[in-house]
Amino acid sequence: MKNKTEKWVVDAWLIAEAQKFKHYEISGYGTAVRYAKELGLEKIASKLQQSLDEENGADDKFTFLADRRILYKSTTYDI
Repeated sequence: MKNKTEKWVVDAWLIAEAQKFKHYEISGYGTAVRYAKELGLEKIASKLQQSLDEENGADDKFTFLADRRILYKSTTYDI
């Protein structure tokens, strides 16, 4: 059981670190989209928005994984 607990902690940490990086990317793309729109660069803004949407989708997947891990832990161990 100890190895299972340690694996859960490592998984949770990896997901959190991946999400931290995704949030950094999302922030950067969001800012770039706003700047491009403000400068009237609609084609560039559109491409940046596509990238932003992809990053948000990836973040949603990480959130789903984190939620599943929490659900797994709550049904497997006393927390």
